[in-house]
Amino acid sequence: MISEKKDSFEKMILDGFSRFYRDFPQGRLIKSESPDFILWKSPKRAIGIELTRLHFPFEAGVSSPDMEGITNATVNRAEQIFLAQTGVNLYVHFILSEPALKEEAIIPASAVLAAHVEKSIAGRDFGREFRMVSSDGDLPFYAQKICIYHRPGAGFSFWEAGRGSDRTACPETILSTIRAKEGKIRTYHRKHIESHWLLMSGTDIGRCLSQGMIRRLKMMNAGNPFHRIFLFDFFERKVYDLSPAR
Repeated sequence: MISEKKDSFEKMILDGFSRFYRDFPQGRLIKSESPDFILWKSPKRAIGIELTRLHFPFEAGVSSPDMEGITNATVNRAEQIFLAQTGVNLYVHFILSEPALKEEAIIPASAVLAAHVEKSIAGRDFGREFRMVSSDGDLPFYAQKICIYHRPGAGFSFWEAGRGSDRTACPETILSTIRAKEGKIRTYHRKHIESHWLLMSGTDIGRCLSQGMIRRLKMMNAGNPFHRIFLFDFFERKVYDLSPAR
């Protein structure tokens, strides 16, 4: 079940990327393993596409494993409350503030978050696709934004949370995410893959990326085994091309 949910989420991200990246090639897309997807442009020509998430770390000095555990428990409980009350499948991403949640706040915080999502989508037409970002004054103090996406007929619900991006952590986080995936290319033994793509997806990316930073990241990716490297903000619907010059 978890694997199916992950696969459905990855396909949703890739579908969004293909819609907003104008040069996405035509072809037959199939789910795979190492890489995550293969786009067959012809019977003997294919692109391997590896997907990964971009997560910004919490502040130094905070116990990240404990923080992540508390955050995940809160979000999972909020999702369960919301589904029990509405039955509506959504992709929800909470952008949390520093300091984040405490263990004793899991139960009350989850109820507050579920209620806020329910209030945010009230009156929406669930026969249509919609995206929305809530950053109003009604949010609890520990949440900066709540991003919500609905696709009619989606057979899965996916809720997550993380820290918002910032210019200090942005380059290091992006580069470490890329480096973590570079080694996987050596496991791609499929024939006919002529190009390897890395697609990183994240939320609230735009405020930490400048044109100068994008140029520097492209230079630092010189010689990367991935032929194309992209950063995709699903809610902003923006694609950032970090591909090295060839």
